Amino acid sequence: MIGEDDPIVPAEDRVALVNEMKEAGADWQLLVFGGVGHSYTNRNVDALRYPGFSYNKRADNRAWNMMLALFDETF
Repeated sequence: MIGEDDPIVPAEDRVALVNEMKEAGADWQLLVFGGVGHSYTNRNVDALRYPGFSYNKRADNRAWNMMLALFDETF
């Protein structure tokens, strides 16, 4: 899971990951949250005022629920 506006991981790195996973035949997902930056689950990150870093309640909740669903599927 990543925010589309994450300045730490550029789009070309995400494309490279997709290609690597395809080549490996892996069972994978890449979930990109539109309009979301880095550290979107950290409620305290806004105080740091780093460009491209911001808490996003909606993405945080969605990511949490997706993680729980993955745990249900896996365990």
